[in-house]
Amino acid sequence: GLILTQLVRPGVPVRLMAYPSIMDQKYGCFTFACPEKVLMAAAMAQMFRYYGVPHAIHGATTRANVMDAQAGYETGIFDMFTALSGGELIIESTSSALEDTVLSAYEQAVIGNEICDMIYRILRGIDVNPETLAVDVIKEAGPGGEYLTHRHTMEHFRLENWDARLSNRMARDEWVENGAQDIRVKARKEVKRILDTHHPKPLDADVQRQLQQIVEEAEG
Repeated sequence: GLILTQLVRPGVPVRLMAYPSIMDQKYGCFTFACPEKVLMAAAMAQMFRYYGVPHAIHGATTRANVMDAQAGYETGIFDMFTALSGGELIIESTSSALEDTVLSAYEQAVIGNEICDMIYRILRGIDVNPETLAVDVIKEAGPGGEYLTHRHTMEHFRLENWDARLSNRMARDEWVENGAQDIRVKARKEVKRILDTHHPKPLDADVQRQLQQIVEEAEG
Protein backbone atom coordinates (compact mmCIF):
# COMPACT_ATOMS: atom_id res chain seq x y z
CA GLY A 1 0.00 0.00 0.00
CA LEU A 2 2.79 2.45 0.86
CA ILE A 3 4.69 1.77 -2.38
CA LEU A 4 1.54 1.98 -4.50
CA THR A 5 0.56 5.26 -2.88
CA GLN A 6 3.96 6.81 -3.57
CA LEU A 7 3.94 5.56 -7.17
CA VAL A 8 0.56 7.17 -7.79
CA ARG A 9 1.38 10.40 -5.96
CA PRO A 10 5.03 10.72 -4.89
CA GLY A 11 5.51 12.50 -1.59
CA VAL A 12 1.88 12.26 -0.46
CA PRO A 13 1.68 12.05 3.36
CA VAL A 14 0.97 8.56 4.69
CA ARG A 15 0.69 6.82 8.02
CA LEU A 16 1.11 3.08 8.25
CA MET A 17 -0.93 1.18 10.82
CA ALA A 18 -0.34 -2.22 12.38
CA TYR A 19 -3.19 -4.45 13.56
CA PRO A 20 -1.47 -7.79 14.23
CA SER A 21 -3.46 -10.71 15.60
CA ILE A 22 -3.34 -14.50 15.84
CA MET A 23 -5.78 -17.38 15.46
CA ASP A 24 -6.51 -19.30 18.63
CA GLN A 25 -5.77 -22.94 17.81
CA LYS A 26 -8.19 -24.26 20.43
CA TYR A 27 -11.30 -22.27 19.47
CA GLY A 28 -10.52 -21.35 15.88
CA CYS A 29 -11.13 -17.64 16.40
CA PHE A 30 -8.87 -14.66 15.85
CA THR A 31 -7.80 -12.46 18.72
CA PHE A 32 -5.92 -9.22 19.30
CA ALA A 33 -5.63 -10.03 23.00
CA CYS A 34 -2.45 -12.06 23.07
CA PRO A 35 1.24 -11.60 23.89
CA GLU A 36 2.14 -12.40 20.28
CA LYS A 37 0.19 -9.32 19.13
CA VAL A 38 2.33 -7.13 21.37
CA LEU A 39 5.54 -8.68 20.05
CA MET A 40 4.48 -8.24 16.42
CA ALA A 41 3.39 -4.65 17.07
CA ALA A 42 6.76 -3.88 18.66
CA ALA A 43 8.60 -5.41 15.70
CA MET A 44 6.48 -3.38 13.28
CA ALA A 45 7.18 -0.19 15.23
CA GLN A 46 10.91 -0.88 14.94
CA MET A 47 10.59 -1.43 11.20
CA PHE A 48 8.55 1.74 10.73
CA ARG A 49 11.11 3.77 12.67
CA TYR A 50 13.95 2.21 10.66
CA TYR A 51 12.32 3.29 7.40
CA GLY A 52 11.33 6.68 8.81
CA VAL A 53 7.63 6.19 8.12
CA PRO A 54 4.93 7.85 10.25
CA HIS A 55 3.01 5.04 11.89
CA ALA A 56 0.46 3.86 14.42
CA ILE A 57 0.20 0.54 16.22
CA HIS A 58 -2.69 -1.20 17.91
CA GLY A 59 -2.86 -0.92 21.69
CA ALA A 60 -5.34 -2.15 24.25
CA THR A 61 -7.83 -4.87 23.56
CA THR A 62 -9.36 -7.76 25.43
CA ARG A 63 -11.06 -11.04 24.63
CA ALA A 64 -13.09 -10.78 27.84
CA ASN A 65 -16.85 -10.77 27.29
CA VAL A 66 -17.54 -8.60 30.35
CA MET A 67 -15.68 -5.97 32.37
CA ASP A 68 -13.85 -8.35 34.67
CA ALA A 69 -10.30 -8.97 35.84
CA GLN A 70 -9.37 -10.37 32.43
CA ALA A 71 -10.42 -7.13 30.73
CA GLY A 72 -8.29 -5.20 33.20
CA TYR A 73 -5.08 -7.17 33.01
CA GLU A 74 -5.20 -7.63 29.24
CA THR A 75 -5.77 -3.96 28.40
CA GLY A 76 -3.26 -2.83 31.03
CA ILE A 77 -0.46 -5.20 30.01
CA PHE A 78 -0.95 -4.72 26.28
CA ASP A 79 -1.14 -0.92 26.54
CA MET A 80 1.98 -0.79 28.71
CA PHE A 81 4.18 -2.89 26.46
CA THR A 82 2.83 -1.29 23.29
CA ALA A 83 3.77 2.10 24.72
CA LEU A 84 7.24 0.83 25.61
CA SER A 85 7.73 -0.36 22.02
CA GLY A 86 8.13 3.26 20.97
CA GLY A 87 5.33 3.59 18.43
CA GLU A 88 4.43 7.12 17.38
CA LEU A 89 0.70 6.66 17.89
CA ILE A 90 -1.22 3.96 19.74
CA ILE A 91 -4.65 3.21 18.32
CA GLU A 92 -7.48 2.31 20.70
CA SER A 93 -5.30 2.81 23.76
CA THR A 94 -8.44 3.74 25.74
CA SER A 95 -10.64 1.35 23.82
CA SER A 96 -14.19 0.73 25.01
CA ALA A 97 -14.12 -2.62 23.22
CA LEU A 98 -14.81 -6.00 24.75
CA GLU A 99 -14.82 -9.43 23.10
CA ASP A 100 -12.13 -8.40 20.59
CA THR A 101 -14.04 -5.27 19.46
CA VAL A 102 -17.41 -7.02 19.09
CA LEU A 103 -18.89 -5.17 22.08
CA SER A 104 -18.39 -1.67 23.43
CA ALA A 105 -18.85 -0.27 26.93
CA TYR A 106 -18.47 3.36 27.99
CA GLU A 107 -17.21 2.20 31.38
CA GLN A 108 -14.39 0.27 29.76
CA ALA A 109 -13.26 3.44 27.96
CA VAL A 110 -13.19 5.34 31.26
CA ILE A 111 -11.13 2.58 32.89
CA GLY A 112 -8.85 2.57 29.84
CA ASN A 113 -8.29 6.28 30.29
CA GLU A 114 -7.15 5.62 33.86
CA ILE A 115 -4.75 2.94 32.63
CA CYS A 116 -3.31 5.23 29.94
CA ASP A 117 -2.91 8.09 32.40
CA MET A 118 -0.90 5.79 34.66
CA ILE A 119 1.25 4.60 31.75
CA TYR A 120 1.86 8.18 30.63
CA ARG A 121 3.20 8.98 34.10
CA ILE A 122 5.54 5.99 33.94
CA LEU A 123 6.81 6.97 30.49
CA ARG A 124 7.46 10.51 31.70
CA GLY A 125 10.09 9.06 33.99
CA ILE A 126 12.11 10.94 36.59
CA ASP A 127 13.58 14.36 35.85
CA VAL A 128 17.03 14.77 37.38
CA ASN A 129 18.09 18.41 37.63
CA PRO A 130 19.02 20.89 40.36
CA GLU A 131 15.35 21.69 41.01
CA THR A 132 14.28 18.07 41.46
CA LEU A 133 17.40 17.03 43.39
CA ALA A 134 16.68 19.88 45.82
CA VAL A 135 20.02 19.63 47.62
CA ASP A 136 19.41 23.02 49.24
CA VAL A 137 16.11 21.75 50.66
CA ILE A 138 17.84 18.66 52.06
CA LYS A 139 20.44 20.86 53.75
CA GLU A 140 17.75 23.17 55.08
CA ALA A 141 15.71 20.34 56.58
CA GLY A 142 18.78 18.70 58.07
CA PRO A 143 18.97 15.37 59.91
CA GLY A 144 15.64 14.50 61.47
CA GLY A 145 13.85 17.21 59.50
CA GLU A 146 10.66 16.84 57.48
CA TYR A 147 9.69 17.81 53.97
CA LEU A 148 5.92 17.44 54.02
CA THR A 149 5.22 21.09 54.83
CA HIS A 150 8.10 22.54 52.83
CA ARG A 151 7.26 24.91 49.98
CA HIS A 152 9.28 22.77 47.56
CA THR A 153 6.98 19.81 48.30
CA MET A 154 3.88 21.95 47.82
CA GLU A 155 5.18 23.13 44.45
CA HIS A 156 6.06 19.69 43.10
CA PHE A 157 3.93 16.93 44.58
CA ARG A 158 0.97 17.48 42.24
CA LEU A 159 3.30 17.19 39.26
CA GLU A 160 5.21 14.14 40.49
CA ASN A 161 2.51 12.10 42.25
CA TRP A 162 0.00 10.48 39.92
CA ASP A 163 -3.60 11.24 40.89
CA ALA A 164 -5.75 8.09 41.00
CA ARG A 165 -9.26 9.05 39.91
CA LEU A 166 -10.88 5.61 39.82
CA SER A 167 -8.31 3.32 41.42
CA ASN A 168 -8.88 2.69 45.12
CA ARG A 169 -6.33 3.95 47.63
CA MET A 170 -8.52 3.98 50.72
CA ALA A 171 -7.97 1.60 53.62
CA ARG A 172 -10.64 -1.09 53.87
CA ASP A 173 -12.55 0.53 56.76
CA GLU A 174 -12.81 3.86 54.93
CA TRP A 175 -13.65 2.08 51.68
CA VAL A 176 -16.52 0.21 53.35
CA GLU A 177 -17.79 3.41 54.95
CA ASN A 178 -17.90 5.00 51.49
CA GLY A 179 -20.04 2.23 50.02
CA ALA A 180 -17.41 -0.41 49.12
CA GLN A 181 -17.57 0.60 45.45
CA ASP A 182 -15.47 -1.36 42.99
CA ILE A 183 -13.98 0.22 39.88
CA ARG A 184 -16.94 -0.72 37.67
CA VAL A 185 -19.34 1.21 39.89
CA LYS A 186 -17.04 4.23 39.95
CA ALA A 187 -16.54 4.04 36.18
CA ARG A 188 -20.31 3.98 35.67
CA LYS A 189 -20.67 7.12 37.79
CA GLU A 190 -17.91 8.82 35.83
CA VAL A 191 -19.63 7.94 32.55
CA LYS A 192 -22.85 9.49 33.82
CA ARG A 193 -21.01 12.61 34.97
CA ILE A 194 -19.39 13.05 31.56
CA LEU A 195 -22.64 12.52 29.66
CA ASP A 196 -24.46 14.96 31.94
CA THR A 197 -21.86 17.72 31.85
CA HIS A 198 -19.98 17.47 28.56
CA HIS A 199 -21.76 19.40 25.82
CA PRO A 200 -19.34 19.84 22.91
CA LYS A 201 -19.92 22.87 20.73
CA PRO A 202 -20.55 22.30 17.02
CA LEU A 203 -17.91 23.35 14.52
CA ASP A 204 -18.10 26.90 13.23
CA ALA A 205 -20.18 27.27 10.10
CA ASP A 206 -17.10 28.37 8.14
CA VAL A 207 -15.18 25.27 9.20
CA GLN A 208 -18.11 23.05 8.23
CA ARG A 209 -18.22 24.66 4.79
CA GLN A 210 -14.50 24.09 4.29
CA LEU A 211 -14.83 20.44 5.30
CA GLN A 212 -17.75 19.97 2.95
CA GLN A 213 -15.71 21.54 0.15
CA ILE A 214 -12.86 19.10 0.80
CA VAL A 215 -15.28 16.16 0.66
CA GLU A 216 -16.85 17.38 -2.56
CA GLU A 217 -13.45 17.90 -4.19
CA ALA A 218 -12.34 14.41 -3.15
CA GLU A 219 -15.53 12.83 -4.49
CA GLY A 220 -15.36 14.84 -7.70
